[in-house]
Amino acid sequence: MSNMYKLSDPFLIFASKTDGHSLKQLYFKCQDFTDYPVLIVIQTNQNIIFGAFCDKMFAVKNKYIGSSETFLFTLQPEERKYNPTSGNKDYMMCAPDYLAFGSGKNGPAFQIDSELNRGFTYQSDTYDNPLFTDQKTQNRFKCLCIEVYYLK
Repeated sequence: MSNMYKLSDPFLIFASKTDGHSLKQLYFKCQDFTDYPVLIVIQTNQNIIFGAFCDKMFAVKNKYIGSSETFLFTLQPEERKYNPTSGNKDYMMCAPDYLAFGSGKNGPAFQIDSELNRGFTYQSDTYDNPLFTDQKTQNRFKCLCIEVYYLK
């Protein structure tokens, strides 16, 4: 994250606990913040907390968007950052029916469904991340909470 954003206060724009479990609603709530960077934070049923920093707000397109400023992170069970590698430039995809980060021969680093209830994770070529689950052989998870913040 560039130094410019490190001093920014995050402002909550979307929380699945109050705004519902709908990707369409998430995109709708974010549409007025297109000029701001965003954080998405996900808590799973396995008590794993992870997410992504994007230098640009989500834009619904059926192609990969973002830049090398995009990165993934975990907060629990440990704090760790996953920067893009030279594997590819597939930073994030904001499709109408799913949200995904990264890609590769195995799949995306993580992908969330349109109801913000379920997701799956793979070791991606984009971020060279581990699986974001507590069992390294199980790649599926349930989303307990998803929050999106913008940085001003």
